[in-house]
Amino acid sequence: MHVQFVWKGAPGVFEGKKLTYQNKWSLETRSWSEAQSKVKDLEKRLKDFAEGKVVPKGMTVEAALQEWYEFRDQNGLENTKAKTDGGKLVKWCEKNNILLLTALSTDKVIKWRLTLPFRSGDSSSLSVHWSVISGFLFVAAGMGLHRESPIPNPKTNPQFRIRYDKAEVKPPNQEAGREDSGDRHGTSPAPVPVDA
Repeated sequence: MHVQFVWKGAPGVFEGKKLTYQNKWSLETRSWSEAQSKVKDLEKRLKDFAEGKVVPKGMTVEAALQEWYEFRDQNGLENTKAKTDGGKLVKWCEKNNILLLTALSTDKVIKWRLTLPFRSGDSSSLSVHWSVISGFLFVAAGMGLHRESPIPNPKTNPQFRIRYDKAEVKPPNQEAGREDSGDRHGTSPAPVPVDA
């Protein structure tokens, strides 16, 4: 059975599902009485969501990551780097006895960031991988899995910004004093006819 309803609030994500003006969601039951109780429960949860009273679910970090991977798949996003970084987060959480996503606080995610094996200073590697997990935690908060993202905002807290020196980009024809021996695409010069 399905429930159809009109959402008059702002569009968003509720418990992993997209909220638009018109919605049709499965109740995942075939029993009429069970469907009625699920509709009442859904109405209460939606009302709490509209009033900002949503209490995050007690979901494990690994289960939340799985939902995020599915969310990314639906949006046509690549999951290779997300799964690599998510795996590092899960291993760190297991090592530090953190089971639930809601247990991740700002101090804990910063401690995890310090364990990442990526270069910083002259490389953007750490910044790139940090932004992947930041995306996960922001989406998790948007899905109601966490009260708010524990990632500190670098605009209001600049001490948490990852700084690195961007390497100067040099055109290929100026490397090691090499003369430009071809056209702008790096091909060899046009042959010159030789008089016989």
